[in-house]
Amino acid sequence: MNTRLWVVFLAGAALAAVPVVGSGWQSAGLTNHESTPQATDTTSSAAPAPALALPVSAPADNHTAKPARGADTRNAGITWEQSLRSALKSASEGNKLVVVDVYAPWCGFCKKMETTIYSNPKVAALGSSVVFLKLNADDRGEGSKFSHENHVSGLPTTIILDHNGAVVNKVAGYIGSPDSFISMVKSSLARR
Repeated sequence: MNTRLWVVFLAGAALAAVPVVGSGWQSAGLTNHESTPQATDTTSSAAPAPALALPVSAPADNHTAKPARGADTRNAGITWEQSLRSALKSASEGNKLVVVDVYAPWCGFCKKMETTIYSNPKVAALGSSVVFLKLNADDRGEGSKFSHENHVSGLPTTIILDHNGAVVNKVAGYIGSPDSFISMVKSSLARR
């Protein structure tokens, strides 16, 4: 591997290891991050800027690369819906709430939510009362639109919707424990 690739790889790995505090991320950063169409331009002979190399350090779990279709099962039996429409339809049919995990592939605390909260069997057991939906705030599609419409200013953000799509609860940032997450969901269930 040549020196330039090593530098890009190490810079990406170092930046991926830095935790991103949910409340510190600003929607202006998302706008700036999204407005880099030159990241896919391979015709330039100039060396890429380090910020453009960051997608190399995408998370190892494949959920960011999957197209939004159907439901996806991972982590202790959680079935993740991949679109708002399918999640609201499932919630309506089962008289459930929708738990929306708004994340980004570069977000350290989003990855921590995945490994400490969503992998917990007690959290997965909430699937009998709620529908889980995962939306990427950086996808330049449904996730970005949802984030903008719901004024997401930090990642991760957990938004609880009723079966009509109205916000019941919104929590910005990392939720510290499975028990805290379960308590937040149960208090949302009591409000509906």
